[in-house]
Amino acid sequence: MENPNVEGKMLVIIGEKISVKVLPQEGGSLDGKFLATYKIEEIVCGKYDRDTILFIAYDHYGYPGFSNYKNTMLFLSDNDSVIYHQKYQFFDVYKTKDGRWASSYKSDDYWRTDSIKPVPIEFAEEVSYNIVGGKKKLIKEYYPEPYYRLTKEKAIAEWGNYVPELFQLKKEGVLKARGLFGTHSGLQFMETEMAEFDNEFISVSKKERIQLTNAFTKLILAIKTKNTEQIREMSLDSIYCSICEGIRDDYYYNELDCKLPPFSTVQK
Repeated sequence: MENPNVEGKMLVIIGEKISVKVLPQEGGSLDGKFLATYKIEEIVCGKYDRDTILFIAYDHYGYPGFSNYKNTMLFLSDNDSVIYHQKYQFFDVYKTKDGRWASSYKSDDYWRTDSIKPVPIEFAEEVSYNIVGGKKKLIKEYYPEPYYRLTKEKAIAEWGNYVPELFQLKKEGVLKARGLFGTHSGLQFMETEMAEFDNEFISVSKKERIQLTNAFTKLILAIKTKNTEQIREMSLDSIYCSICEGIRDDYYYNELDCKLPPFSTVQK
């Protein structure tokens, strides 16, 4: 731990999934609660003297994203012998030809730092993701060349990073923002003068008021009747959750907008 005053001790592992079970939701919480059991393949950071680990995970969007994979690099915190998952933080990992663990390129983790760049990876077995039915724009965003080789059915990973670089990506990104590593710069303020306004209200025509009222009424009715098709028709094409620390939307993608299940490994 670079910041020893932070509550809890950091524990980063490579784990193989045994089970992920739903726990009763805590009162007043908007997050689902889960109990995960993993076999420890490798300890990356911290100390743990057992070969199996149990931890609590919370997720706002359903089952945690890490539960979709056999092996994952998990970021955990040990708080008084109760271990919690650092929300949304993980990498799906795979063995390489030289016996190391590595993960495929995930664009969201790289914008936070300039020190780590993806490199070509020779995985022991093909690492690929299903793109059947996906929108071309989303496919190009999630699986850009040259990091992936695209076929009609899947995106085959060819670039990524090994475990030390993956850990560094999180240390310089989300874990730094959460105060676990490094020094967070915090907010910076500067003095400025308010712009001058003419205090004029925007003029709305009678026709526009009627259109707005009708649209609002239509939306409320769709919500009350749970008419998801109507809600989708009236909604923006894509909405990102900006309060979840900039995580990729494929970590909680609901698969309603298209049939693309982002980053779900194609089973051979």
